[in-house]
Amino acid sequence: FRACLGLEWKRTIRTSAYATNTLPTALMPALMIAVMFFSIQSNMDEGESLQGILDGMNGGVMVAIFAALMAFMAGINPALSTAVTREGKGHSAMTALPVSSRTIVQAKMALGLGLSAAGCLIAAVILAIAIPALAVHVALALVICLLYAYLCGAIALSNDVANPNLDWLTETEAIKQKSGALVGLLVSWGILIALGGLSYLMLSAGMQMLPYSAILIALLLACSLAAHAWLMRTADRKYRQG
Repeated sequence: FRACLGLEWKRTIRTSAYATNTLPTALMPALMIAVMFFSIQSNMDEGESLQGILDGMNGGVMVAIFAALMAFMAGINPALSTAVTREGKGHSAMTALPVSSRTIVQAKMALGLGLSAAGCLIAAVILAIAIPALAVHVALALVICLLYAYLCGAIALSNDVANPNLDWLTETEAIKQKSGALVGLLVSWGILIALGGLSYLMLSAGMQMLPYSAILIALLLACSLAAHAWLMRTADRKYRQG
């Protein structure tokens, strides 16, 4: 597993097109938080404080806002939606390795999810430092966001394992012109919209922070486990047929 993970990392950082399109995943959630702070600060009246604005909100609403800000970009992961496609002509060499298809795919998942997780963690630290009184809200939002990122990543990677495009000519074509990247984008936004609708129904009914968070975490955990099982099954059946 470590050797496969190292191979994926080297392939990513040594190819400029891959590095510039995948590594920013670790920064985008933090950028969303920065945009939120700038927007709120620029629209606050003199004498108002961010803490004062948030104090009047339902705790569940704050968890939903923090999670949505981090998840909006964390679910979009080119490192996963093009993970097999980027192997190109080297795919035959990967399939010849004396390791299982699951191990190779798990290494790809670890790299891509690691980038998303790093972005979520950085954003959560920024939030916790900026609003220390809401550290529990931030922690719950972080758990929700990490599960969401795993779910989106597993679906995107499953699609690329099953339908890779290995006949590209340039690295830019591999990472930008593959339909899998669009599929990953649409899936992540679709799941986010569905979660937003569910959150609206629960919070508008007056549900408080802990039960709201528990329901979302349980739902995302169940979906993530199902997506993981599907990913492993797809790896066994499709990876060496790519």
